[in-house]
Amino acid sequence: MMFESRSKWPTKMNTKHLKILVIGGSAAQGDNLSAGNSFAEQFARRIEQSGQPVFMEYHTPIDLNKVTNVLYYLNIHRYDLILLQMGHSFLTEPGHFSELLIRKTHQPANTMTLLPEESAFLTHGNSWFNKLKGQVKKGFLHTLNSVNRIGRLRDLVYYLSDALHYLQPYGYKVVLLTPVPDQSPVNDWLRKQGRALFVRMGEAYGIPVFDTQTHIKNGEEYFESADDSRLSGVSQELLGSELYEFYENLMIKQRREAVARSSFRRRLPRDN
Repeated sequence: MMFESRSKWPTKMNTKHLKILVIGGSAAQGDNLSAGNSFAEQFARRIEQSGQPVFMEYHTPIDLNKVTNVLYYLNIHRYDLILLQMGHSFLTEPGHFSELLIRKTHQPANTMTLLPEESAFLTHGNSWFNKLKGQVKKGFLHTLNSVNRIGRLRDLVYYLSDALHYLQPYGYKVVLLTPVPDQSPVNDWLRKQGRALFVRMGEAYGIPVFDTQTHIKNGEEYFESADDSRLSGVSQELLGSELYEFYENLMIKQRREAVARSSFRRRLPRDN
């Protein structure tokens, strides 16, 4: 699903809009919240309040294995900022636990149908049995990961690398968000492994990474309810605020680097 929406907040006349492209899962939309309360819209609101009008275009929800195909059809040059919040369906326990593992003929999955909110019931729950089962699975995955036998993580690397390679020339205007935590022991373990991969690959491709797990934990207070994987309104607001601070610092850093490059070029000897 894709929809476009212009900012509803007051803007200055005759000021160029900051064009933001948002690609990701349902958390970017905040589909469990009233309009205007997702972290992406909270982020945009803070930019608006600084005097910069915003135009936002969404391609959500979308799975990681489809991101590169979507990027091919977009004119990346027309956007000033690209927010990538993706990969959660690769980091969510499937209907059958064995689907996480690598088979002899393992190939990257062509389709991923489960989004976090659709599969939350698989390991969530307050009963001691569900919690114990989740901890046992988590320990099993930890052992398998040490021998590189978790297919979902390999798939994630494959598709994430593909998307970041395509966006590498535009890395200065891309922000990659790490996967958000989850209350399920299995899902949360997968998200933590995903976080490490996102950080490592962002650095490899020269793309800034905003670490959501620095600000959001897997406690009940960060989610809609004890059995819900969707972020609460408070968590969305927190992410939007912290993302804005991250973006502001990133812009300051880029401006300083541009000034330093310009100063260096002026000091170079000129050919007669």
